[in-house]
Amino acid sequence: MVMEDPLLPTVSPVMKRVIPYVAAVAIGATGVGYAVHEHHTAQNLATQNQQVTAALNATNSQLDALTARSTHSPRVPKQHALRQPLHQQHRPHPSLLL
Repeated sequence: MVMEDPLLPTVSPVMKRVIPYVAAVAIGATGVGYAVHEHHTAQNLATQNQQVTAALNATNSQLDALTARSTHSPRVPKQHALRQPLHQQHRPHPSLLL
C-alpha cells in the first residue's frame, strides 16, 4: 500500500520532486539578492562614514587652530577667570526673595 502525501494529492510524482528544488532555488536567489543589497548598503554607509570623519577631522583642526590662536593672544581673557565658582557667588537670603 502506497501512502499519498495529503498536501499534494493531485500533483504528479515528477512535480513532487521538482517543487522542492524550485523552492530551494527561489529561496537561494532571494538570499543572494538580499546579500547584494546589504553589500551595497554597507558600501554606501562606509563612504558616508569616511566623509563625516573627514569633516570632523577638519573641524577639529579648525578648533585646534582657533584654540592655539586664542591662547596666544594677550587681548582675549581666559574664560575661567571671568566666572566665579558657584559657592563664591553672592546669593540673597531666601527671606529677601519673598
